[in-house]
Amino acid sequence: MVPVNLRPVGRHAVLVEVGSSAEAVGLAAWARDRGLAEDVVPGAETVLLDRPADRDRLPAVLDGWRPGPVVEGPEVVVPVVYDGPDLEVLADLWGCTPDEVVG
Repeated sequence: MVPVNLRPVGRHAVLVEVGSSAEAVGLAAWARDRGLAEDVVPGAETVLLDRPADRDRLPAVLDGWRPGPVVEGPEVVVPVVYDGPDLEVLADLWGCTPDEVVG
């Protein structure tokens, strides 16, 4: 059994805490394949199950999940730009320069 921790999120969702990002990705794929929830959102070490099909049986269903092998993929680079007036405000709040906020 893989240890998971379940936390209610609002009235309709459950956050499943796992041990790693690889487990989160694997659990999200597994949950989607089985239609466990209307929406499945993986995070760093969590999976949000929005409107699970059977919230009461969720702990028993998750007991059947086992992490699979980690599947490697290509590196994805997302270009970003850090600028704007809020950068100066944040630097002032943090007591640093705008370059230090970005770095």
